[in-house]
Amino acid sequence: MSVISFSVDERTKNELERLSKEENRTKSDIFRDMYKTYTFNRTLTKIQNIGKEKFLALGIESIDDAEAFLG
Repeated sequence: MSVISFSVDERTKNELERLSKEENRTKSDIFRDMYKTYTFNRTLTKIQNIGKEKFLALGIESIDDAEAFLG
């Protein structure tokens, strides 16, 4: 595994340390989970935007339109 370093404000540092102790996990474990969540949310947002563009191109502008289109 590689080591990286980054700066955070004091409040974030304290919160990360608190979470680490509370969950009995390393700060690295918590950071890895945060990174996974971030990348998942980023991918989900991209997929949602593509879906929105496709729906609008098909004239689907509401949930009712989508349900009617999908059958």
